[in-house]
Amino acid sequence: MFQAERRSPALSDGLYNAWLQGLAVQWTSRAPIPGTRGAALWDAKRLQTGLASWATLRHATLLVNDKSGAEGGEGGPTFEYLVRRPPRGSVEPDPDTFLAIAGLFERAQGVLETVSVDWRSRPAQALRDGVRGTLVESRDLVRDFARMARAVRDGAPLSDEEAIKIQAVGGAMEHPYLVFKSAQSKRASEKDPYGLSDPEPVAKVADVADNSVTGQTLLVGVGAVGGWQQVMPFNGLRQLSKGAIYSYRETVQPAPIDDQQWRTLEPKLPVPEWLRAYTAPAGTTASVPKLGR
Repeated sequence: MFQAERRSPALSDGLYNAWLQGLAVQWTSRAPIPGTRGAALWDAKRLQTGLASWATLRHATLLVNDKSGAEGGEGGPTFEYLVRRPPRGSVEPDPDTFLAIAGLFERAQGVLETVSVDWRSRPAQALRDGVRGTLVESRDLVRDFARMARAVRDGAPLSDEEAIKIQAVGGAMEHPYLVFKSAQSKRASEKDPYGLSDPEPVAKVADVADNSVTGQTLLVGVGAVGGWQQVMPFNGLRQLSKGAIYSYRETVQPAPIDDQQWRTLEPKLPVPEWLRAYTAPAGTTASVPKLGR
């Protein structure tokens, strides 16, 4: 459906649709994953990533989204001895998704230029220039990951500098988010109107649908950051690569809840059925057998 309708003007207008197009590109991509024999595990991982990103989108646009409703529930530490290095990061070999995300940042730059705000004061100008510069930096960072994704897809090794970028990706992507959030947050004191906000945990929740018969609400949200461990080819051998991934959770509750309540509830929620077979129990450690079996 996405491929058939992606040229429609309705799907190319606004940042919300640009975000959805990034998800659609990720879900429709069939990137070959080095070291992975079966597609089911990777498809489940990508589905979780996209759903968690969608929950983040719903959370960010909560006040401009309508909830759906339904009657009767009809809504819809051991590595191979020859590898002495610590686990290296890798990048999903899916450059198209990274480029779609970079396009989202470019669109955001265009929106910034059209915002009806009085930029004449020096603090306002500094804020605008700061947000503009952060958008450009974020776009360039994602494009850099697209380049790394092509290298992984083509079987080319990543450099040590690129490995460092991967290890720092959490902070590299969290900082711009904190800047953007601070730009729109209210200040406790007018004497310091442009101070940075305190960072919040990644876990967040949005309510998306009500059932008028049962009086229940469907909640979707982002859970704690998950860990991904995968054996990857490395100089003719194999090495365990590690990374962080989104986690997605959903639940039905009597009423909507806020993010603080969600962070108490989310650790108690079960892993979605379609992810259970690929999720290691808490406390499990992964290793590559010494003999390579």
